[in-house]
Amino acid sequence: MVATARSLGTAGVVLVLNRVGVELENGDKVGLPPQQLRSVGKNASQACPVGTAVDIVCENQDLNGRHGKVTGNFRGRVGVELENGDKVGLPPQQLRSVGKNASQAFPIGTAVDIVCENQDLNGRHGKVTGNFRGRVGVELENGDKVGLPPQQLRSTGKNASQAFPVGTAVDIVCDGVELENG
Repeated sequence: MVATARSLGTAGVVLVLNRVGVELENGDKVGLPPQQLRSVGKNASQACPVGTAVDIVCENQDLNGRHGKVTGNFRGRVGVELENGDKVGLPPQQLRSVGKNASQAFPIGTAVDIVCENQDLNGRHGKVTGNFRGRVGVELENGDKVGLPPQQLRSTGKNASQAFPVGTAVDIVCDGVELENG
């Protein structure tokens, strides 16, 4: 059974053995492994900052699939100016950020896995060294360097300090209902 506690705390300093320090709303402090935490959902202004290019994904056939740019956030809804100049207000769940370009999606230093049809490269791991003409430079673990389109790369998982920076609101998700103080 997975017990979920909504908005129980805020991530703190990463402790020894890849545990994340969490201060609960009642002031208690616990140290938990990162797999027992997940970031709390973002509100409309965090999920869709002004200026973000978005696609609309909703049941309304007149709007579904249309593109626009976020113009503001008000009362949990996101203002979007469509390509034709029309303006609509939608809940953030009905919007999807348009893909990032290669340098935004894979900044230098990002650890990546290669996912492609080339059997010599598929499944290999590396680190991003740069971006040029829509391709991402990757230095493989053996020192070889390749340039690949971003759709053939996947960011690898983050360690606890990257996944939960100090101050991140978190949910505690674990099999036990009793938490160890730490």
